[in-house]
Amino acid sequence: MSRARPLNIMLLSCEPARLHMAFLTATSAAATGRLVSLFFTSDAVRLLLADAWDSLPGHAGASAQELDARHAASGTADTVMLMDAVAALNVRLLACEASLAANSIQPENLTRWAGTQITTVADFLADGSGGDFLTF
Repeated sequence: MSRARPLNIMLLSCEPARLHMAFLTATSAAATGRLVSLFFTSDAVRLLLADAWDSLPGHAGASAQELDARHAASGTADTVMLMDAVAALNVRLLACEASLAANSIQPENLTRWAGTQITTVADFLADGSGGDFLTF
């Protein structure tokens, strides 16, 4: 196991390019042995629902489907592949309790990844103490 500091990633946005980079960063760090936590808050908690990626609209850039098609055409990992990899790489998945309530999402509907934990911002920050933090 790497002696590198843990990596704590906060996902705020449902913008496909930002999510792709967050998952690319998480899987790359986990593959090198770093402990990684993904904290889904704000609008990003919707990504914890089954098939949410497929229904994300494009924002300033490409839609989720367009982004993945571009990656597939170039032979690089698309976001769905990266999202599948987070579980295989033991990335810790955390859902913001307040954001779930604000988005009217019931915990039993968090079906994208088994083992997603519900927590608070304060606990995410405390648990990540001593690690690196990124926000997407």
